[in-house]
Amino acid sequence: MLQEFNTRIDRAIETAANEIDQKKFRAYKAEVGLRPRESVRLLTQYLKERPNDELARGSLIWVLAILDDNEQAVKILQYLRERGETDEFSAATYMSSAYRHMDASAAADFGLEALKRWPDNSTLIYQTHRTLMWSGRVLEGRQLAERFQRLTPQNNQLVPIRQARIEGRTKDAEKLLAGIDPDDNYARSSRWHALKILGREQEATEVLRPYAESGVPYQLANWLTYHKFDPSPFPAIMEVLEREGITRPPAVDIPFKCAASDPA
Repeated sequence: MLQEFNTRIDRAIETAANEIDQKKFRAYKAEVGLRPRESVRLLTQYLKERPNDELARGSLIWVLAILDDNEQAVKILQYLRERGETDEFSAATYMSSAYRHMDASAAADFGLEALKRWPDNSTLIYQTHRTLMWSGRVLEGRQLAERFQRLTPQNNQLVPIRQARIEGRTKDAEKLLAGIDPDDNYARSSRWHALKILGREQEATEVLRPYAESGVPYQLANWLTYHKFDPSPFPAIMEVLEREGITRPPAVDIPFKCAASDPA
C-alpha cells in the first residue's frame, strides 16, 4: 500500500494543475514519509491560498499533534470552533482534538451545544462523549452513551467501556473488552484504547507490536496523535522523533483509567 501511495502521490505532484495544489500533494507525501516539519510548512502555505480546504486543515492538526505543537494547534482549533457554529464537519473536527489541546470541559460544552443542531451525528456524539469523560462529567456522559448505543447498537465498544470505567464498573468494561476480537486487525485500535483505559499498559503496547514490525513506521506514527501514547517501546518511532528534533512530554495518563490496585 505504501508503494502504491508513493507511486500515485508522485504522479499527482507531477500532474498538479498549479504550484499551489502541488504543495498539498508534497505535504501529504511528507506526512506519510514522517517529515512532519516539512508537511506543516507546506500545508500552512497551501491553506493561505486554499483556506476552505477543511480536509487539508484536518491533516495539519494531525501533523501538529505529532510535533506536539500546541500553540499552532490551538489557533486552528479556535478557527474550527468558530466555523463549527454553523458547519457540522468543522464541529466534529474540532471535537476530535480539542480535548487534547484545550480545556476539555469547555470543549465538551461546545460539543453538547453542537449536538442540539446535529443530534444524530454519531461521530460528534462519540467525540463529545470522550471529551466529557476527560472532564469527569459522568452523568452527562451516561446520557450521551445511551444515545450513541441507540443510534449505533453494533458500533464501537469504546463509548460503553469509557462510561463503565468512569462509573467504577470495571467488570462490565472487562466484559466489553472481551467482545473485541484480538485477531481482528480492524479492531486493533479499539483494543489498544480499551486496554489503556483498563490500565493494562503492557498488553496495550503489545497490541501495537505488529505495526512496529511492519517496516512502515507511518502505521505506528498514527498513535503519536494521542497524548496518552508512549513511543519509547518502539525504536523506529523514536528514531523519527530524534531525526526530526521532536521532544515530546511524557505520555498523559487517562484520568479515568484503572489503577494497578483497582479490582477487576
